[in-house]
Amino acid sequence: PYLQIEVDEHSSSVGVVTRLEAFVESVKRYSHKEPKEKSKLENKELKKLLIPYLYPYSSLVSAYFKGKNIDVQELPKTSDESLSIGRSFSTSKEYLSNLCLLGDAFHSIENNIAEFGHFFVPQSEGAETFGQYSQLLKTKLSSKEKNNFSVENPFIEDMFSNSNYGYPFFKVLALGDLIMNAKPEYRDEILSKYKKNLEKDEVSEKSLIELAKEIKNKLALEKFDKSFYALGEFLTVFNEKLNNYSLKTLEKNNRVMYMPLSELLYFKKIDFLNKENDLHKEYSKNLQKSKKLIEVLHRTLEEFSPFEENIINFIKNSDKFLNLYAGGSGRYRIHKQNSIKNVDGIILVNSMYENTGTILKILANEENQNIPILNLEFDGSKHGSSQEKLENFIYCL
Repeated sequence: PYLQIEVDEHSSSVGVVTRLEAFVESVKRYSHKEPKEKSKLENKELKKLLIPYLYPYSSLVSAYFKGKNIDVQELPKTSDESLSIGRSFSTSKEYLSNLCLLGDAFHSIENNIAEFGHFFVPQSEGAETFGQYSQLLKTKLSSKEKNNFSVENPFIEDMFSNSNYGYPFFKVLALGDLIMNAKPEYRDEILSKYKKNLEKDEVSEKSLIELAKEIKNKLALEKFDKSFYALGEFLTVFNEKLNNYSLKTLEKNNRVMYMPLSELLYFKKIDFLNKENDLHKEYSKNLQKSKKLIEVLHRTLEEFSPFEENIINFIKNSDKFLNLYAGGSGRYRIHKQNSIKNVDGIILVNSMYENTGTILKILANEENQNIPILNLEFDGSKHGSSQEKLENFIYCL
């Protein structure tokens, strides 16, 4: 057991004492249990990656690892049952995305969907909540004596210099971004095609550019009532169960562009490198190729592009909106919502109580906001308030 206390010049000693007393009581009730059986994970030949569901990225990442001859299994979609399991671990107001991860993992264990393996949960450096998800899952697996399961948690900041990821992995994310920005009825078809290709070989830049052209040409033939940009906590944006199917419903008559995870990853890489003095040669090469790919895809998609026209200038100018902040990709998110063009509205999608979403809402300067914004926050309840907010938002545009 451990206790982490963060204080500043405004902190009251009463709050610190209360937390210490609560921690002491928790320690009194804590009992460490040694594993009763030998873990299958000790056999290196049985190593298997378990990929939590996140459409379409989890399917693409699974296919990518299969192409590298790594045993992998994609977990099922989030369900009411798995969310209920996740909530059983919570006694306070936790992020819905956090409870979803715990619930999906333990649902797959308790229903024998997965017999053993390492849950694939990348983490970021620093003390932000998302960076703690993997550690929390690892702790819960240990406390419940799930000895055949562990967590594979590579640092996002190190991925470009890792042989298992690097530029090929970046292209997989870019592929997912293109799929999400295609018309909904074509997404599964594109996903199925490229999954088969990924299991044989890595996706090529040429095929990504050709796909971007195909998507643009099909979108150019369509007429939409309104166009929107979905941005926020990516675990909630890309899991329709967590956002209560709000974005799926919105797409019935409207065009929805989605925040690109490849661009977000590139942003985090550059942010990280600004703090480092030593830059690995391979790392630098991967960054250059990634930057070039984002720019080419943007030019190819034209007005249907979710990417920035000049990603380097975008990163440089982010300090104007939120300087010295790294948690929850806050600098990316606040600058993005101020740079988006060619849409009628922006939909910010977050877990309720998400710190970064709350901070960005407080800092939002409506006078400088050219495009109307709707904040949607989700706690897993099924009430129709999110749908009502969407309908009212569209009506007022």
